[in-house]
Amino acid sequence: MSAMRLGILPAFILCLSAAWAGEGVREVLRGVMPLSSSDSIESLTRFSATRLGAELVDRDDGKKRSTWAELNSSTMQRVLEAASVEGLPVMVADASSLSAPPAEPPRSVSPSPSVRRHREASSSDDAPVAKETPAPRASRERHSRDPHSDQNRLMYVGYQTALSTYVYGLALPLAFGVDNPRVLIASPLLTAPVAFGTHLWISKDLEFAESHLKGTTYIPSLAVYAATALPLAFSSHPSDGYQIASLVGAAAYPLGVWYGYHLGDEYRSNPDQLDVKLYFALGYGFLGFVIPTLYYEHPSEHSETVLRIALAQSVGMAAVGHVVADHYRPLSSAPSGVAPGIFTHALLGGLAGIEIAALADASALRPWIGATIIGSSLGFTEGVFFFETSDDSFERARYALLGGLGGAMMGTGIELLLNDGTKVSWSTSLIGGAWLGYWTVYLLTSEMAGDKGHADIHNTSTPSPWTFNPLPVLEPAMSYGDVEMRWKIPGFSRHF
Repeated sequence: MSAMRLGILPAFILCLSAAWAGEGVREVLRGVMPLSSSDSIESLTRFSATRLGAELVDRDDGKKRSTWAELNSSTMQRVLEAASVEGLPVMVADASSLSAPPAEPPRSVSPSPSVRRHREASSSDDAPVAKETPAPRASRERHSRDPHSDQNRLMYVGYQTALSTYVYGLALPLAFGVDNPRVLIASPLLTAPVAFGTHLWISKDLEFAESHLKGTTYIPSLAVYAATALPLAFSSHPSDGYQIASLVGAAAYPLGVWYGYHLGDEYRSNPDQLDVKLYFALGYGFLGFVIPTLYYEHPSEHSETVLRIALAQSVGMAAVGHVVADHYRPLSSAPSGVAPGIFTHALLGGLAGIEIAALADASALRPWIGATIIGSSLGFTEGVFFFETSDDSFERARYALLGGLGGAMMGTGIELLLNDGTKVSWSTSLIGGAWLGYWTVYLLTSEMAGDKGHADIHNTSTPSPWTFNPLPVLEPAMSYGDVEMRWKIPGFSRHF
């Protein structure tokens, strides 16, 4: 119900550490306990059969904090089993504290094995459990709130004040033909304080974790852009399109704020994933905006059409990027063959675009470049889905890429023997050979799969001194006695 309060926004504005826990416990507690991406669980405290407290340590600044949550019996059992496997200390609170949680759960000190066994035995299912009284709402919120909630709320109110001032205080007057300079200056000045007060009143009782701030920044911005770009793309007159866009934006903006907060709830245990969604949406949207300039051999003769296609396509591809991001595996935890595998699929997609341009008999360079970029983006997207559950090793990815190169060489050799000489024949032989070579080698190297991720690799063999870096990446390097970050040049490298 707290998130639903954001839906009333248009009415107001239009009216004007010791032991680090493994992923097992975190996975069970995800969504039921406020855990940020930098938090590590130091110990657990069992207050009752359904109430569990946790002592958390922030990896970034080393600060400790305590929190607790209500769990059902099955979730509690799963947490205790995972904690037992990981060796995570579990304390049992005194019987006097079972009726209500203390003002601040006690900091846990790892007990001796004999004391821990005694306490765990006393918390067995045969022991009576006191009937618990629900804690007051204020106490519950105080324990579950993110430690940076106040700072996140301040940033939320500031950003939303600026964005809503544009939507309601500037876009609407401009859309309806207001050209009086006094009115155009006064309107934002009057709207901004009202927007500030409205956002502050709506958010004062809401929790603003890192994920909530990211969601309410990313989604409303995308909603306002989409509401502006689509009417302009499908309207014959820009003035009429902007008028429709201002009205659509006035309705889409509060919906974006509501959905952004809802998205923050979903990704509360993994706020970094919202950064991935933002980057994918921006990357895909930018690609969709610039590609239409390559659709025509003489784009200056179709400037209005190119702009309309660019606006509409940028919105559509941004939405695609928003969805694709959920299937992308962070390279820091993905198997070593995922990154080069996605790169190879993007390369094969670009070759497919070249084949389409050849079949269309394009005579200028622009359509060839446009088809290649579109093919590469489609290949990249397909690669993200293809390698979502893959455990390919780097060795397999490397051999598959070399197989595609060998197939392209064979196709070129066959074409030289046939000596056909047409564009379609050359492209089909080269690209068809690359595709065939890649998939043949990929299937032949299926036994090389089995890399479960960088964090789980236990390889006692000597690694290969040769590595292939398909993309420029940042790496630490010593410069005048200090560690600095520099870009690593793509290509093959050898470690001595």
